[in-house]
Amino acid sequence: MVRNNQGLTAIYNRFHDPEEEDPEIQKLRDLHDAMDRAVLDAYGWTDLRPTCTFLLDDEDDGIDEETAGKARKKKPWRYRFPDDVRDEVLARLLALNQERAAEEKAAAPMAEAGKGASKKKGRGGMARFCAGEGSEDTGGHEEVLRAGALGVGRDGGGWVLGRP
Repeated sequence: MVRNNQGLTAIYNRFHDPEEEDPEIQKLRDLHDAMDRAVLDAYGWTDLRPTCTFLLDDEDDGIDEETAGKARKKKPWRYRFPDDVRDEVLARLLALNQERAAEEKAAAPMAEAGKGASKKKGRGGMARFCAGEGSEDTGGHEEVLRAGALGVGRDGGGWVLGRP
């Protein structure tokens, strides 16, 4: 950024440009691919083998035909998962969210019964993992997970994101 005197918007415009071949931009794409793989692995979704590619986002986006030519000077390319992979990841996240909501709802009566009891507050599994404590097996992705500041940790039998 400093060397090229560019901000994040300019860099990510280059990142998504299929004609951009700068080695530093390619390295950034490789880092994003590694983070994507680490996150999917952290969820235990090793069956998904996405390959990011340059795809056109919906060109319509609610813009009427008359103003469409004026509103867009460049095609809206994005370096991303193919639609089928993106849809599968979103479906799995939705299912996981619904499972977690059900677990929290089922645990609510127990939490109410325990109110007033003295509770010692400590750091949860994810906080310990992010602090470098514990012996969680990250499948060789420790550096990527910490570098990407992905709140990843183990909770019981599986990996979770964003749940302390």
